[in-house]
Formats: sequence, structure tokens, C-alpha cells
Amino acid sequence: QNTDDIEGKIHRFAVVGDELQIPDDNPFPGSSVWAYGIRNAYSFIFDPLSGHLFATGNGPDCDDAVYEIDPGDNFGWGLIEMGGDDKTYCDNPERLAGAKPALIYYTPTIAPTGITVYQGEAFPDWQGDLLYCAFKPMQMYRVALDETRNEFAGDPTPVDTGSEMGCSIEVAVGPDGLIYYTNLIGMYRLSPVE
Repeated sequence: QNTDDIEGKIHRFAVVGDELQIPDDNPFPGSSVWAYGIRNAYSFIFDPLSGHLFATGNGPDCDDAVYEIDPGDNFGWGLIEMGGDDKTYCDNPERLAGAKPALIYYTPTIAPTGITVYQGEAFPDWQGDLLYCAFKPMQMYRVALDETRNEFAGDPTPVDTGSEMGCSIEVAVGPDGLIYYTNLIGMYRLSPVE
């Protein structure tokens, strides 16, 4: 919650020559902080269709999340003390009071990881959808966005990766429009079947 601390934040810098500088239009003057109150941000993507920033984050025993991030957002981590253990924190209904809600929370946790926006020809029905991976179930999820592109239009659904191991680390769309994902074993390519 302290914007002077580096942890738990999304930071934004301008690259000027070979230096990083704090932009004048950051939400907190003189600070690199773009958004805060994030326990453990894992990955993020700028939506090429809207410019919105989406990120995944991991909680303790609760509140794994997918976020839509605007300048100055506070997602609540650190509003209350952690206490003796994760369960004490997770059972406290005040833990997110006054914070911007995530697009989705996962309790129990699934450890969301890589995230991307699908743009390609191979899966035409998925155009503009968010894809993200989860470490614990080794699962990729797909969800459509609403017309504003800052809210989910429905519930995320698992993506069938066939007989291959699932997505647990990163996901990306290749120049061929196919989906590439990784786990602890290797890299895989997802292509449509007739």
C-alpha cells in the first residue's frame, strides 16, 4: 500500500536515450507506480484492440486474480495485515474492502500465469479473447471481453489441449495465428482440428 515501496506494484517508465525516466503523466507525481495493491503480479499484456492493460496475479491461499488495470488502481493487497497465516488473512472479509475488484478471483488458488489476447486467423471465433494459463491445474483458459473490452463477457472456459500437457507458464500467439504455450516440460503449439 505504500507507493514509496517497489513491491506489489506495476511500474511505468519512459525510455529516454539509455535511461529510464518517470513520465510526468504517471498517476503519482514523481513515482514510477502505475498501479498498486497487487500481491504477486505474474504477467501482463496490452490489449492491441483497446490499449487496456490486463495482468495475472497470485494471492496467498485466496485471491488469485486476473486484473484490468487503469492508472492509479489499488487492488487491495496490504490493506490489512497478513496475520499469523494465509488462512487468517483469507477468512477476513475486510481484506479487499475499498479496493478495485479484479475481473475474477480464484479461491482456492490456481496460480494464473501467462496472458495474451488472441489475434489470428486459425481460431476465428476466438478473435479478441483473453487467453491465460494456470500453474496448478496446468490449464489454459479463454474468455471473451465485453464491448468496452474492460470486463469479461462470460465465464472463462478451459481450452482443450488434447493429449499434450497443459499450459502452466506462458502463452503467446505466433505469426502463423497458432497458439504457443509452455509448461515445465516444454513448448507446445495449439492448432485447430477439422
